[in-house]
Amino acid sequence: MRVWRSDGSGAACLTDALCINKDIIKKRSKMDCCIISVIGGGGKTSLLYLMSRELAADGFRVALTTTTHMIIPKTFPWTESVDEAARMLSREPVLVAHKVSSDASGTASSSSNRYDFSSMDNGSEDAVHIKDGAAHKYPLIKGKCTALTAEEFAVLRREADIILVEADGARQLPIKAAVAHEPVIMPDSDYVIAVAGIDAIGQPLQKVCHRPWLAAGRFGVPLDMAVTEKMLADLLTDPVIGQMKGIAGRGKSQSARQFRVLVNKADDEGRRKSAFEICRMLSSRGLISAVSALRDRVALIVLAAGQGKRFTHNKNDSDGTAVVRVGDQRYIDETGTEHLRRSDKNTISKSESGYIGYPDKEAVNKLEYCVRGEPIYAGLLRAVRELISGYGDEIIHEKILVTQEARHELRRAAEADGFKIVINQQPWKGISSSIKLGINAAEASEAYLFTVCDQPKLTSRTFYRLIEAYQYGSGSIAAVRSMEAFVNAQAAAGGNPNIFSVRYRSDLLALEGDMGGKNIIRKHETETSYVDVPSEELFDIDTKGDLWRFI
Repeated sequence: MRVWRSDGSGAACLTDALCINKDIIKKRSKMDCCIISVIGGGGKTSLLYLMSRELAADGFRVALTTTTHMIIPKTFPWTESVDEAARMLSREPVLVAHKVSSDASGTASSSSNRYDFSSMDNGSEDAVHIKDGAAHKYPLIKGKCTALTAEEFAVLRREADIILVEADGARQLPIKAAVAHEPVIMPDSDYVIAVAGIDAIGQPLQKVCHRPWLAAGRFGVPLDMAVTEKMLADLLTDPVIGQMKGIAGRGKSQSARQFRVLVNKADDEGRRKSAFEICRMLSSRGLISAVSALRDRVALIVLAAGQGKRFTHNKNDSDGTAVVRVGDQRYIDETGTEHLRRSDKNTISKSESGYIGYPDKEAVNKLEYCVRGEPIYAGLLRAVRELISGYGDEIIHEKILVTQEARHELRRAAEADGFKIVINQQPWKGISSSIKLGINAAEASEAYLFTVCDQPKLTSRTFYRLIEAYQYGSGSIAAVRSMEAFVNAQAAAGGNPNIFSVRYRSDLLALEGDMGGKNIIRKHETETSYVDVPSEELFDIDTKGDLWRFI
């Protein structure tokens, strides 16, 4: 996370950049906790999670909730029970909201009488917001949370020092135009923070704006017009369809409900220049704003240059079935020569599991062996494709494969998926040599995600959970670990895959031989966020015996 004040100076945290007065936050009575509503588009959830971590670190009891819908977090603590939340708040910030059913029917939670303007029809497929005596339907989004009842919210106010509220939706677009019943701002909000994504600049309005026809009609521009800095500033401050809609005159005065703007996704110099220009426009209108890049840019570095020292071929073995392939099959004969042959049968024999670790064995290229009808490396490439397809291109900033010159099939497959290929000319120097090459090839990333190709059961969901644990966690390292080891209270340092902030760059570049990131994790345990996954998913193929067991 990087944050700047509107004048371009760096800020230590979000609350400082946005001039949030922490004296206001201090609880004055049992029902008088601070309420901060977040609206707009372009990173509301990221803002909520990161600000909650900051405030909790300052000693505040922080709860999150929503008046509309909010994505159910994969790694952030959450509960549907207000009573459970009261217990959790003493330890960490927590999201408290009803869970919308994610079954095929799309049936909503059975709770009704949502707080003030939002209620949920029992068993219906639409949420119903009540505002000014009128009902407004809002399509139910499966797998999301929805608002608390008025009674539940009252209990939460007694328990929390601060309640952060997601009070708007933008369908994950950078900017939005509001309809009649939006935004659904809590009437007692002390602060309202509007978020906008600077990545909207230069893009057609219809591509980057939620309900673009409203903005086009309001400003008299065509739907395909490119968004400008002025248009975005006008949309943020417009009293009819913009983020200042309904800010004054509801519950508290304008002076009490302090309005802030966060211009997000300022990932590079060009975007930051545009963001600061918008801040200048907002300042001329008497508004406080800040600029941020809430999510670090993550470089995915695949380490695939290993020698496979334990995955060996017996030079004296005349079986001819030492290598597993399906279709065009690779195999090595008794002389150690590799051949191709057509076959639709898997030719591995269980007896090969005993051919490991002898001095007369020869290391071979395991990653292009077939498992269940595809090369070992294919599982990793598929998981990355699914990750980007499901969560968007921005979840991974760049993709790098570090491998050997001879691995032609792997290189071609990775290049087809958009990987930058880096050749390790000295793989015998160990995994540390590949780590260094990958880091040096990364361009303008703030974090490095290291993974390998010989864990074919890794899923896109695990990669997503790992990235979210890094982005929203309290530390600067994230790593997977065996769920079984965690449950059984066994000591287990995180393994592959893992993510390191760029602040550990010098530590990573100082590694030697087969020393990997696990050693750094051990030294910085308190800075590490863990993702617990079944040990079966972390299964790696190191030997031919492993290959047989996997099949």
